[in-house]
Amino acid sequence: MHASAKLWQMVRVPFLTIGSAELTGWSGSCWAIHTRDYRIHDPLHCQILVTVPEILVTMLLSPAMARNWTSRIKWLAYDSDLTKTGVAHFLQDLSSLQRVLSCEFSLLYMTTLPTSSPRGLSATVGSPEIFNTWLKSVQEAHGFKHTFVQHPYRYSHLRKFYYLLDEKRKADSFTGLNGYRPTSSTRFLHPISMMSFGTRSMPSDLALEAQDTLTLYQALVRHNRLLGLGIDALEPQRFFAESKGKLLTQKDIIRYEAALKYVLSPIFATFDPTDPSSPLRYILNELTDTMIANVPASSLNATPLAQVFLDNLIYLISDLHANDSLVRHQQPCFRFTDNPPACYLVFFRQNRL
Repeated sequence: MHASAKLWQMVRVPFLTIGSAELTGWSGSCWAIHTRDYRIHDPLHCQILVTVPEILVTMLLSPAMARNWTSRIKWLAYDSDLTKTGVAHFLQDLSSLQRVLSCEFSLLYMTTLPTSSPRGLSATVGSPEIFNTWLKSVQEAHGFKHTFVQHPYRYSHLRKFYYLLDEKRKADSFTGLNGYRPTSSTRFLHPISMMSFGTRSMPSDLALEAQDTLTLYQALVRHNRLLGLGIDALEPQRFFAESKGKLLTQKDIIRYEAALKYVLSPIFATFDPTDPSSPLRYILNELTDTMIANVPASSLNATPLAQVFLDNLIYLISDLHANDSLVRHQQPCFRFTDNPPACYLVFFRQNRL
């Protein structure tokens, strides 16, 4: 998905929660979008403006807006892709470099305004402490109070799937959604199964859903003769005995997840990925999807050919639609890519179909 298209994802929250409702005592709109390509509502007379760094810097440097617009800014929130830790990610072309510099300039500029307060928001940024160290030095240099808030848990888990591409599928052979039967190409990825590359420790942000913890425990039970672990206390009925039959909460699952990770940590510390007889290998093999296990590792880690990807994309979208996963409760489906030309190619190809 093109970077500018992310604005639609960001503006979705105020649009669905507030819509076009009029605000008491305010003559402008509640929200607005402003990019080089289009505008929605009036960017100068809105309560929430969603824009890109280049446009924001242009507005901040405009003398005409200094009195009536810049002085009204109270909060400035940055998406994770525009943080300082994302510089290397964006240094791919001149426009990307301009975006990074625009982001840093606007952040530094806003710290000088007594009426504004910048905020960096992210659900995916890596090594937030590194970015926070830089941001803290900037804030304190200007005499502003700085607070770093890190929440390690998601409200809703992101289940991970892998779509197996089929070179025999052709987009031109697609006949429509009427009577379409979903394929079996969408395969679930258990978080623990993705540790098979040889890591010696589990990432701190690796999260397990309730069903993931159960399948992991069942795999440990089946292979505990080789592992020799003391997992009797992890038996679900015993571990959750204090709940006394009540529905488990997310707090309970997090506690169970931590107990499972504690048991597995010593095994990961001595794990040899080149040894097929390693006890942990049995656990990983059981948690790995059978269809994915039969695909060569070189194919799983290789970038697919553009034509093969384009031919399979319509079937991926149709599978999501047939499984009621494409649009559910007004939750759209996004395809992310850092290659803008690829976005346009996909759009025109799918639109033609």
